[in-house]
Amino acid sequence: MCSWKVPAGFASPAADHTKKRIVLNDHLIKNEDVTHLFRVKGDSMVDAGIFPGDTLLVDRSMEARNNHIVLARVNNDFTVKSRYKRGGIVKLMPENKLYKSWQMNQERKSPSNTTDWNELP
Repeated sequence: MCSWKVPAGFASPAADHTKKRIVLNDHLIKNEDVTHLFRVKGDSMVDAGIFPGDTLLVDRSMEARNNHIVLARVNNDFTVKSRYKRGGIVKLMPENKLYKSWQMNQERKSPSNTTDWNELP
């Protein structure tokens, strides 16, 4: 029996041109201590390109801004929605016409730097 090792795969044509491995954390995460991954459940954001099973990278140090997609805690549950504020009224809007928007009371920061809302009746 031969003791030589024989490769069973194909060499990458780019292997000779590789300079350095890319560490995605260096490019995607600015604040490691407050950045988390969340798995999407539900289809309320499909028109924004966010689908069930997708993974969201969330930096809790960022301020919630108008017309941005946010991870919010509403009535002690997390949700992903588009945030709109006009005339002092904040709405969390799904990006799927099958769902209704939520008009929220005044937003406040929790100790964990998560924006909390309660839905208005």
